[in-house]
Amino acid sequence: MYKTIVMKRICCLLAGFLSFFYVIPVASQNTTLECMYEQCFVTDTAAVKMSKYGTAENGDSTRISKENFLLHCGGSVSSFYSYDRMVVDSISAANKSAGKFSLSGYKGPLGSELRIYKNFEDNEITMIDEIGMDWFKVVEPIPEFEWELCDEWKEISGYKVRKAVCNFRGRDYEAWYASDIPVSDGPWKFCGLPGLIFEVYDTRCHYYYRLTGIRLKDAPLYYPDVNAIETNMKKFNDAKRRYLENPALYMSNTYGGSVSFVDPEGNPIDPETLRSKLRHDFEEIEF
Repeated sequence: MYKTIVMKRICCLLAGFLSFFYVIPVASQNTTLECMYEQCFVTDTAAVKMSKYGTAENGDSTRISKENFLLHCGGSVSSFYSYDRMVVDSISAANKSAGKFSLSGYKGPLGSELRIYKNFEDNEITMIDEIGMDWFKVVEPIPEFEWELCDEWKEISGYKVRKAVCNFRGRDYEAWYASDIPVSDGPWKFCGLPGLIFEVYDTRCHYYYRLTGIRLKDAPLYYPDVNAIETNMKKFNDAKRRYLENPALYMSNTYGGSVSFVDPEGNPIDPETLRSKLRHDFEEIEF
């Protein structure tokens, strides 16, 4: 059984409706491996220092966010998305079919809306994510990470893994991959090594991924059934920063009219209390 991590989330209401994410299968595009990764990232770089293992070296450990993600890979395509969000999507779809409110009775974490799709045949990587009530899509060539293989090895879960390093969009990364699993893929956007990535982190230890489980699973790839606005990463990150720092102002400017916020129990939240200075950088800094 996969481990789930409880997170505090704020649900925002616009015109009384919540936005949910439904998916549709693409039967012609299957994957053969299901990998579970734990993602850790520092939400306040001034409050805590994270180690290369996703734990707090010093400071406030609650400023390290942790979430489980699934990577379906092993074919010409792969997908990377939140395990918690997968649970939410399944419950929403089942409740919708039964004529119920999408998340009726569900009290667990909502999970991240982020999804990453790699199409190796077309050399395309697609990121889909949500800001406010809108979905956004960024389609780019699969990154040339220009990995440098190092003469450094260790063992993870019985596998001999080798170190590789690269620089990608403003961050230096160290990765550990297993050539015994000849799948040139990994968490988030990472790929291009001669084996599955088991661990990867930036050298400032702001972001960390580690493989926590793997199994054979012949399954169809799922794409989101949403209308997404196409943009680029820089514009997306700029919009996401504005939303996170002042969600009420962002939504009011974007949609017009009144915007109300409630907690998971339905209690109203003063929008002014949601204003805050973002205390971390996004994973991609330079473009």
